[in-house]
Amino acid sequence: MPLIRNIVQADYSVVEELLYSNHLGDGRFYDPDGPDVVVAELNGSVVGVAEFQLHCDFGHDEGREAHPGEQTFISAMAVALTGRREGLGRALLTEIARRAQKAGDTFLGPGAAGRRRRG
Repeated sequence: MPLIRNIVQADYSVVEELLYSNHLGDGRFYDPDGPDVVVAELNGSVVGVAEFQLHCDFGHDEGREAHPGEQTFISAMAVALTGRREGLGRALLTEIARRAQKAGDTFLGPGAAGRRRRG
C-alpha cells in the first residue's frame, strides 16, 4: 500500500527527475512556491507525484456565472516506471479528491494551464 503525503524538501530532486522523465518538467529546480504537491512513496522511495491547486474559480473569473463553484485542478501527475500498475495514480487522485472535498471545492479536473506532456 503506498503512502501518500505532502512533498518535503528532501523530495525535490526526485520529483524534478520524475516530472522530467515523464516529459512534464523542463529540468529546472523544483519551485516550492508553486502548486500544492503530494508524493506517493512505496517501499521508502518516492515513485509518484501530483501537482494540484485548490480553490480555483476560473469560470467566474472568465465571466461565466453559471460555472460551478470553486474547483480543484490537477496540473501534473507522474508515476515512475518501477511504480506502475501498483495503484499509485489512483491513490494520488483519491488523496487530491479527498482534500478538494474537505476544502469544499465542487469540481475536480485537469488544469487548463497545467503542465502538458510533450512528445
